[in-house]
Amino acid sequence: MITLYAIQHKPTGFFLPEPGGRMGRGGSHVEPTDPDIKVPRTFPTKRGAQNALAMWLKGKFVASRGVSEDHEGNRDYYENLEVIPQPNRKREEMAVVPMQLVEKVNLP
Repeated sequence: MITLYAIQHKPTGFFLPEPGGRMGRGGSHVEPTDPDIKVPRTFPTKRGAQNALAMWLKGKFVASRGVSEDHEGNRDYYENLEVIPQPNRKREEMAVVPMQLVEKVNLP
């Protein structure tokens, strides 16, 4: 049996899901979802789940990346990171909870 950790929204019992397609979006863009619809995101350590929760509570992280070119043809890479606060996210409504991963053996 292996213990993993997940982040649960206490009022609904829903979990933060594994982020879907990346498309520049990660764990800060997900919302608690019914585990029958999306697989909960799990972490091997409680500390990892706590760190992910702390970042999720800050808001949605949006990155803009690209290359700009000046009139002389010089190219410059840029990256801007913006955090968009999500006022509906409340620490007191969230919990890091242990989950047990159990191997199921199908006997003939």
